[in-house]
Amino acid sequence: QHVGRLLKSKLPRTKQILYNYCIGHPDSSVLLYPYGTMGSYVNHAREANVKLRWNEDEGNMNGYHHPDWLKEDSATVLEHKPGLMLELVATRDINEGDEVLLDYGSEWAKAWVNHVETWQSKVAERRGKGNEYIYPHVLNQDPIIRIQSEQEKNPYPSNVDVCCYHLHEFSTTSNPVEARIVIRDGKKSTEKGRAWKEGALYGANASYIRHCEVLERKEVMSNGKEIEYLYTVLLEADKDQPQNSYDRLIFDVPRKGIKFVDLPYQSDQHLEFAFRHEINVPDDVWPSAWMDLKKKDGGKRWPWQKK
Repeated sequence: QHVGRLLKSKLPRTKQILYNYCIGHPDSSVLLYPYGTMGSYVNHAREANVKLRWNEDEGNMNGYHHPDWLKEDSATVLEHKPGLMLELVATRDINEGDEVLLDYGSEWAKAWVNHVETWQSKVAERRGKGNEYIYPHVLNQDPIIRIQSEQEKNPYPSNVDVCCYHLHEFSTTSNPVEARIVIRDGKKSTEKGRAWKEGALYGANASYIRHCEVLERKEVMSNGKEIEYLYTVLLEADKDQPQNSYDRLIFDVPRKGIKFVDLPYQSDQHLEFAFRHEINVPDDVWPSAWMDLKKKDGGKRWPWQKK
């Protein structure tokens, strides 16, 4: 049974960023994703310089475009593999260096205006609930990293992860295994690890980044003038490349070797009120055979859209 676009999906709305790049019509359950290389660079403007039309060069498409599908009902179209082509056609001269602009439709424009007007209030509401989103680059400006025991009392925001740059392969000469006294969980113990070493930007000696637990922090004098903080960290085990425990315990990690990053699906574009709306195609372009939601349920559309 045909249940319409997105209704088959069990993913939370906050994961459906792809939706913003899709093309559709408010009265149709068909939603198309354009996978051409340049389509995602075309931005919105009411005074556009391009428009959409279905491919008209049928003789040279070699099966990439099936105009007969435009006459099929929505349920049948959704059973097909990719095989439709929309073209961006200039409506006026576009000079070199000009931005290519498409009108995303009045409903998209209204949704965007509403998003901009309500964004700050929704951010404030989230903050009031004690779940404020903090950008990683803000935390990356902090000169001091909280160690694990400090994070238990004063945790970092739930959207970020603490990671450490490290060498993918260790050298027995430049950073050999050594034993040091480490304080973990309030207890001292002698453990084996390796001293941190900065890697190259690229190649076999490049640095990789991985989740880490910050165990210790110590003060040292840098150049005999300024105080610098060095950290002992425990890297998360690499499932793809198992390592000994002493390859995961890293000593003397400088501040630049530790970085805050967004956890998967936790960046600002994944917030529950982040903008989500498909690009709308005009009535005279969208096939009438696909208009299966028109006047359905008294004009009600999708649960997340207001009538």
